[in-house]
Amino acid sequence: MNLDAIQRYAVERINADPMLSEAGCRAVVEDKGDAFAEVNAAVAEGLCAIVLLPKWTPDTTAAKSAVGRLDLVVNLTEIPQVNRERANAMHGLAAAQRIAWLLNQEKADPADPACGVLAVAAPGIVPAVQEDGNGVIYSINFVQLYQLKG
Repeated sequence: MNLDAIQRYAVERINADPMLSEAGCRAVVEDKGDAFAEVNAAVAEGLCAIVLLPKWTPDTTAAKSAVGRLDLVVNLTEIPQVNRERANAMHGLAAAQRIAWLLNQEKADPADPACGVLAVAAPGIVPAVQEDGNGVIYSINFVQLYQLKG
């Protein structure tokens, strides 16, 4: 499994969750050519999970297929004025907790022995108010052991 496939898996898993779907939360990736338009449209709905490209750091390069640490961050953006007016509103922090629960201990590709499980990592869920004061971004941090393959 490639690094970008893990990103796509996280998006698919979040979008398939009935609780998040009912709350109007949609997950998108930030690496597509039309990413800004897609992210802006999703954020305008009030609750959007943006799955960032994974970062990979080697632990060892002694073998051809180096083993290392994959860091994955999901930034959940909530615009409270828009999101909390919904009939099925879910507070941004509750949605961030749901995403952490959904992805924790998930294996993106059970058939791939080089693909470890995602695990919630320090610092966990970190909230930050946007500069304009209109929204809150909850960064949800995950780690996974990952072996590079050709």
